[in-house]
Order: sequence, then C-alpha cells, then structure tokens
Amino acid sequence: MQNTVQLRNQCNEFDIKVKGFNLKILELKLSKQIEQSQEECDGNERQVD
Repeated sequence: MQNTVQLRNQCNEFDIKVKGFNLKILELKLSKQIEQSQEECDGNERQVD
C-alpha cells in the first residue's frame, strides 16, 4: 500500500512538471504571436499615414 502511494505522488509531481513546462511553451508562443501582431498593426498604421 505504501508503494502505490509513493508512486502516485511521483506521478503527480511529474504531471505538474510537464504541465508547467507546457505552460511555459504556451507563454513563449503567445508572446511571439503578440509581437508579430503588434508589428502588423504598426505596419497598418504606417500605410494609413
């Protein structure tokens, strides 16, 4: 019984690490998309002028 509890805890820790890693990747992707869209907006403003 003790072993299954330990294994479960290890799995939870691993799951949390993986989710945290995935979140960091998502943040990076989002920040890149935001930078790109801001550049596009700047380009559109220049065209209007």
